Amino acid sequence: MIKTSFGVPAAALREITALKNLARHPNIISLHEAVVEDDRVFLVCDYADKDLRAHMNSMGKLLPQRIKLYAWQVFNGTAHCHSHRLPHRDIKPQNLLVHVATDCLKLCDFSLSRPVLSPRHQQTQRVASLWYRSPEILLGGPAKGMLLDAWSTGCVFGELLKHTPMFPGASEIETLMFQFRTLGTPDESIWSGLSQLPHWKDTFPRFPQPQPGRIEGLLPDRLGSLSGCDPMALTLLLSLLRLQPEARLAPARCLHHSYFFDLDTQVGMPCHLGRARGCSDQSRKAAASNCAKKRRRDGDG
Repeated sequence: MIKTSFGVPAAALREITALKNLARHPNIISLHEAVVEDDRVFLVCDYADKDLRAHMNSMGKLLPQRIKLYAWQVFNGTAHCHSHRLPHRDIKPQNLLVHVATDCLKLCDFSLSRPVLSPRHQQTQRVASLWYRSPEILLGGPAKGMLLDAWSTGCVFGELLKHTPMFPGASEIETLMFQFRTLGTPDESIWSGLSQLPHWKDTFPRFPQPQPGRIEGLLPDRLGSLSGCDPMALTLLLSLLRLQPEARLAPARCLHHSYFFDLDTQVGMPCHLGRARGCSDQSRKAAASNCAKKRRRDGDG
C-alpha cells in the first residue's frame, strides 16, 4: 500500500485494526507485522498458495467432500468475524486464500469491513463486489453488513457447487435480474417493505417463486448445473440466498447444518482445520507432517 500526503491510507488502518481485533483464527489470515518503508506500508501475513478462484480454475470441478470442507471454513471464518460484530462486507473467492497442501482456507482483505456499533448503525453503501452483492443493496436499501455477508457466503457456496458464479451480471440491474430469475421476483407478501426501496419498480419482470420445500422446482431451468448435487447442499444454499434479508441463515448456524454431518473437523489443529472423507491422502499426510514439524519447533523453543 502506498502512503498518501495524509499519512497511512484509511484502508490500511482498517485492515490492520480488523486483523488485530480478530486475533488468530484458523480461517482468518493472520497479521504478523506491519512495516512502513519510505512511502509504502507492507503487511506481513500468513503464506497461502493462491486465492480460491485461481485454485478452482487450476483444479477443475472440485470433489463434493472438498467443497464441503471449503464451505465449512468459509462459514467458520465469517461467523468468527460476526462474533466480534465486524462484518467483512466483501466476501468473494478472490478474498479467500487457500493453502493447497492442507486444504486450509483463510478469509482476507478487510479493507471494506466496518464494525457494527449498534443495531441502528447505518453503514456505507460501498460494499461487496457486484456478483456477490445482495438484492436489498442493489435496490438501494440499507447496507447491513452481517446480512450482506450471509448472502455473499451463499454466492461463494453456490460457486463452489457450480464451478461458475451464481449471478454474473455486467451491471447492477443485470445482476438483480439474475437473482430474480433464479429465486423468483419478490413481492410484499414475502419481503415486507420491498416497495419502499429506492430502486424497486413495479414494472420488473415477474419470475415465479420456487415451490416451498421443492428444491427440484429450481432444476433444471434455474440451477441446471446443480442437478445431481446433495439435496442437503441445495437446502443450505437456498437458506442463504433468501431475497428477504432477515430470512437468511446466519453463518454461525450454517456450521450446524445437517449437510456437514459427515465432516470431520478438528478446530484445534494448528496447521489445518479438518479433513473431509474423500480428500486426497497426500493432503492429509502433508498436513500431518507440517503439524509434527511445528510441534518439534515449539518444543525446541
